Amino acid sequence: MSDAAKDADYEKKRAEVIRKLAIARAEQEKKAAQKPKFEAAPEPRKFGTHIGITCDGCSAQPIIGYRWRCRSCKNHDLCDACYEVFKTGKLLHANARRNPVSMVASHHEFYSLAEQGAFKGMSGQSGPTPKAAKKIKPNEPCPCGSGKKYKKCCRK
Repeated sequence: MSDAAKDADYEKKRAEVIRKLAIARAEQEKKAAQKPKFEAAPEPRKFGTHIGITCDGCSAQPIIGYRWRCRSCKNHDLCDACYEVFKTGKLLHANARRNPVSMVASHHEFYSLAEQGAFKGMSGQSGPTPKAAKKIKPNEPCPCGSGKKYKKCCRK
């Protein structure tokens, strides 16, 4: 083989390597742009006790607070504390033997869930608590207007 043919073959291989490198870099940038999506702020009505549900990150049962459910896994739930750790890029999983799931954080996308039957809400009425009616004392005048003391009239 002549030197010119070797140089042409070398340049051809070099161009192929550069093209593959450009494709690989583009894929890496694409993956970096596809960071896990996090739910901005869950609805307050989903805050409560999730009876019979175990956190797969720390094995807490029941989950108190928000329950985070994975969209891609069949049965994968996290409590608030484990979800905060997940948002940093680390996936905690204490129930690996009973509930095997992927340990790659990018394979999971969580959403808040309040399942009927297993959920007891904690968010009650908003605003001040209504005051109870004033108790009538025995020696006060009767509210019926008779002029007698309450204990001698309507308290009977």
